[in-house]
Formats: sequence, C-alpha cells, structure tokens
Amino acid sequence: MGIEPEKAKYLLSGEAAVLNPPFGKETMLAFRSAFRDTLLAGNCFAYGMNDACVFHLMRVLEKGLACLADVFGEPFKFENWHNVIERLESKIRKLDPSHGPDWREKQKFYSETACQFMFFKDAWRNHVMHGRGTYEPDQAQSIYIHVGDFMKCLAAGGIKE
Repeated sequence: MGIEPEKAKYLLSGEAAVLNPPFGKETMLAFRSAFRDTLLAGNCFAYGMNDACVFHLMRVLEKGLACLADVFGEPFKFENWHNVIERLESKIRKLDPSHGPDWREKQKFYSETACQFMFFKDAWRNHVMHGRGTYEPDQAQSIYIHVGDFMKCLAAGGIKE
C-alpha cells in the first residue's frame, strides 16, 4: 500500500517524531504519555486508516482530560468521560476570588476546555470507540489538526502530566 504524497508528512518514525513532535515540543513535553498515540494517529492517517487515526487521537485527548481532572483533584482512570466532565464543570463554576487574582481568566480557560472535551466526546470519541462511526480522509485530517491545536492550547495553558 502506497502513501499519497500529501499524506507523507504524517508518516514519522519514532526517532523523527522525537526530534520534531507532530504537535510541537511543548505539547509533547506536557503530555509525554500521549507520544505513542500521537505518532500512531499520524501514521494511521498516512496509510489511509482513518478510523484508527481518530481512535488514537481520542486516546491523546484522554491524556489531556486526565490532566485537567487532576488539576481539580477529580479521579479519572477508567471512568465515563461525561461524568468526569460534568464534575469538572461544577468545580469550574465554583472558582472565585479565593483562587487568586487571575481566577476569572482561569475560569474562562477551564470552562472553554471542559466545553471542548464534551464536544469531542459527543462528536467523535463515543462514535469511534464504540464502532458507530467511520471517517473519510478529510474528516480524519480535520480531527487530527483540531486535536493537535487543542493539545497545544492545553499545554500553553499550563495543563500537563
């Protein structure tokens, strides 16, 4: 099976991905445990395995959700995303001036982040993880880009392992 020229940039060896991480060095340093799934997502996309690409991207997101849960002291191991996100949203709404002078900025950032996780869950995670959805190349590429941008945002916002 050949790789289409426009997809070749997604195909990386482990060594190449360490030198030039797909979602950037800051992101990979923040979420080291997501490295394997990030690499596999790109390689799956390059080979036309779109559902597998999205599957691995949802595993990347799960690392981010676990880190956000950790910020708020919420347990997250093998738990339903929906329940975790709802508990996080409840805690985010309770942020107030006792959380520091930048509490409003934190509340805004965490609110946007939790909202995105809920959309990821409903739009892609549940469908790919439960075999309900299939993805065309343009969809998989869009999800890849979106997840990468979101993980960069998490890292830039100080969320990390």
